[in-house]
Amino acid sequence: QLRAPEEILGLNYSAPSYDIWQAGLTLFYLATARELFEIQRWNAYKELRPHMLEAYGDDDLHMFDMIDTLGTLPRELIRRSPRFDELYLPSDNLKISRVLTVKPAKHAVSKLVQMMTDWKIPLGEAEALHQFITCILRPDPAKRPTASDILKHPWLQDTHAQRSPG
Repeated sequence: QLRAPEEILGLNYSAPSYDIWQAGLTLFYLATARELFEIQRWNAYKELRPHMLEAYGDDDLHMFDMIDTLGTLPRELIRRSPRFDELYLPSDNLKISRVLTVKPAKHAVSKLVQMMTDWKIPLGEAEALHQFITCILRPDPAKRPTASDILKHPWLQDTHAQRSPG
């Protein structure tokens, strides 16, 4: 549930970038008391379509959940994967998309904000937190921010300004 796309895709990865991904998932958990990618959802998919999903493993469902929640992965990232033929169709769509429908990126934004507002985070705060978390959870590890970049993000600056005596 904490694995970054590069790990599932079988790509080499660096610890700092991987740690940033996990920090984003941890931040989401701290804000909502729920995991962004939940095994329970994967099991629900399997229960809904047991015969259709029997050929797919947890990695397929994890990638589906990741893309459905955050939007599609960059083509250049998935094409570098040694697992491309195992997980993807030649059209760059997940093989599991033959059975489950991946929603467009616009849906992914609203889904993430909805997940936050379900936990009583006011809409404005949920949208600001969404921008911060999606900045951290960039699928391409080369484009993920560093820890220094994260500390300069407006969401942290606004939060710090609100707590500082003025």
